[in-house]
Amino acid sequence: PVDRLSITWRRNGVELKGGIGVFGRRFTILNPTSAVIGMHECEATSQSSSISVHAYAYLTIIEPPYFTAEPERRIQGEVEKTVDIPCRAMGIPLPSLEWYKDSVPVIMLNNSRYKEMVSGILQIQGLVPEDSGIFQCFARNEGGDIQAPSYLTVTNIAPSFIRAPSDTAVTDGTAAVLHCEVSGAPKPGITWKTGNKVLASGSIQIPRFALLESGGLLIKPALVQDAVTYTCFAVNSKGAVNASANLTVWTRTVISEPPKDRSVIKGTTAVLICGASHDSRVKIRFVWKKDGNIINANTVPRIYVGKNGSLHISQTWSGDIGDYTYSPWKVQLPSINPGVMHITVSELTPARSFQFRVCAVNQLGKGQYSTETNRLLLPEEPPSAPPQNIMASGRTNQSIMVQWQPPPEQEINGVLKGYILRYRLAGLPGGYQLKNITSPEVTYCLLKDLIIWTQYEIQVAAYNSAGLGAYSRAAAEYTLQGVPTAPPQNVEVEAVNSSAIRFTWDPPPQQFINGINQGYKLLTWNVDSPNAIAVVTITPDFHGTRHQGFFTGLSKFTKYYTSVLCFTTPGNGPKSPPKLIQTHEDRPGAVGHLSFTEILDTSLKVSWQEPQEKNGILTGYQISWEVYNRNESRLSRKLSNRTCDYKVTGLSSLTNYTIEVAAMTSAGIGVLILSTISSGVPPELPGAPTNLVVSNISPRSAMLQFRPGFDGKTSISKWIVEGQVCDTFLDVVL
Repeated sequence: PVDRLSITWRRNGVELKGGIGVFGRRFTILNPTSAVIGMHECEATSQSSSISVHAYAYLTIIEPPYFTAEPERRIQGEVEKTVDIPCRAMGIPLPSLEWYKDSVPVIMLNNSRYKEMVSGILQIQGLVPEDSGIFQCFARNEGGDIQAPSYLTVTNIAPSFIRAPSDTAVTDGTAAVLHCEVSGAPKPGITWKTGNKVLASGSIQIPRFALLESGGLLIKPALVQDAVTYTCFAVNSKGAVNASANLTVWTRTVISEPPKDRSVIKGTTAVLICGASHDSRVKIRFVWKKDGNIINANTVPRIYVGKNGSLHISQTWSGDIGDYTYSPWKVQLPSINPGVMHITVSELTPARSFQFRVCAVNQLGKGQYSTETNRLLLPEEPPSAPPQNIMASGRTNQSIMVQWQPPPEQEINGVLKGYILRYRLAGLPGGYQLKNITSPEVTYCLLKDLIIWTQYEIQVAAYNSAGLGAYSRAAAEYTLQGVPTAPPQNVEVEAVNSSAIRFTWDPPPQQFINGINQGYKLLTWNVDSPNAIAVVTITPDFHGTRHQGFFTGLSKFTKYYTSVLCFTTPGNGPKSPPKLIQTHEDRPGAVGHLSFTEILDTSLKVSWQEPQEKNGILTGYQISWEVYNRNESRLSRKLSNRTCDYKVTGLSSLTNYTIEVAAMTSAGIGVLILSTISSGVPPELPGAPTNLVVSNISPRSAMLQFRPGFDGKTSISKWIVEGQVCDTFLDVVL
């Protein structure tokens, strides 16, 4: 009875309590999830005998796909830019993703600009207007399929300034940067000019002038003669804009004629000359020091400073002996509110040494300067600008060369120590790998051991003793294509006739193609000629995974080794394992050397050789003959494959006959070779030989020589020589 059974349910060995009903005979799972996957066991035990029986069932959950990231309903992209359309889905089992454009699978478009990333993102590079359309992401598994559409619009936009050039001032010898950031689609081309002279563009660059990645103009070093008006022109197919800015180059203030030691007679005037050259637009003040202390010429009547900066000391005496130094001062804050008793001097250059002094100004003029502060060395701070002109280019299929220029000198903010380069797979959220370039003179790095035919994002930042500066904008670049590293899969070969073979195969796994699949090569080589490999190229077929190709023009009934390989632009991948195949039998070629002998009036002998092109296993020969142009007289005989001659009999004399010979295989009768020949005339008795002569006589032999007589209109089959010795008659047959 059921009520005397004890039933226990377990999942993966763990006893279950809930969901059990109907005397334990039914186990119900509501809203199943992946947590209930596993082996389920039902154990029934009799309470009276303690006998147990077990039954098992493995429960698998199929969960229909659902999206965890969907593309936006409408996406707008600019010509020549790159757009990423995301799509991710989950389910049990994990669903596969497939992209469609306008209801056609993207993989069938064979467009190298469309890349389906491992993450599910569809990346479209170098947008063109024809890329506009509906893109659908399908997710499929055993539980069903779902799709999410997105409409992509590719636009053309006339250029416009994001950051127009502005007037800039620099000191000669430093780097000057004139900004010019524009937007537009297609990406506008940037050209910098001064007057009608082109300084930098996409194809032109002259020394000291460089077009930056942002569109700006780098002038390094800037010279005084560079102080002119510069114009940035931005052009694309939708229009053009331009803007100008003036560059001011300040001449550095330098001591052009340093003071020299002087000896003068006591009581006379000493003049210490110290010439300084400076930009005429900058006001400078000459300050002299004696033994490190500032000389205040206003308080000592016998000392004054000339307009050219020279120090005049009259009525010299022993107290004037000492070290005199000269330095120009620059006005940092020309007008401070008189009520302010402290002020912050900003816009100083990090890692530079400064001294400061202050003076008051009233209605009468400028008063005396305060005592100078001690020399103050400002601390460094991390570079405030990233390296410039980041350029990356694929060097090999596993390396990328990265080059850059240092940040502008005024943005380094200390002593440049080196660079940090970071890179990662493009379009993936994974962490960066870092390269530390410890020399500021090295502005390049070769990234090695990368993945073949893969896009990377690369950024560079400069650092000094204070830390790491800002990273540059990411430069995206692919490693070069490689050759496939796996052969085509599941290769099958079959002979379709006597001269053609059909190949069928699956492509190599996508991750082993290492580039753009350019097609396949079908290879055949004769078993006896392994170095004579024939090749047929097949274009890739993206309509399905199974590919097919034919190799024609082969020799009949011949054994070949066959193989298939996949190739990309750099070269061929490995060959599939060789398979032996033989083409079918066919009708043989013509027999060789057909000839006739023993031609008589009623018979003749026909001879031939085996055909050079057997095209199979010879099963025999067929010989036919007929009176010329009289088909009703035709007779045929089939001969064994070992017979290469035949005597035709029953002929009529002096009659033209057509004789045909052909070899045979199981495929049929081969090429006929025919010849027309005339039978002989009726024979007559031969005539007697003439000119019989005896020579070379010896005791036991003698040589007879003669001339043949009439042959009787047929061939002589033998000669008979008779001789006699005394009364004895001797017949000799030749």
